[in-house]
Amino acid sequence: MQMQQQDYSFKIDEKSIKNISKSIASEVADRIYHEFLLARYMPEVLAIEKGSVAPIKTEDFKQS
Repeated sequence: MQMQQQDYSFKIDEKSIKNISKSIASEVADRIYHEFLLARYMPEVLAIEKGSVAPIKTEDFKQS
């Protein structure tokens, strides 16, 4: 008995491809931004956790 191969194909319109591409680009940009923020501020977070730097409090900015 010979098995028959079935071919399935579908077409994605150009507008959908552009929307998907924009969505992927947006996700990548968000990830890069969050990785940057993490790399930028992690030393400060670790210093605060160790207690070697005191976090600034809102009261410090209140006018006398």
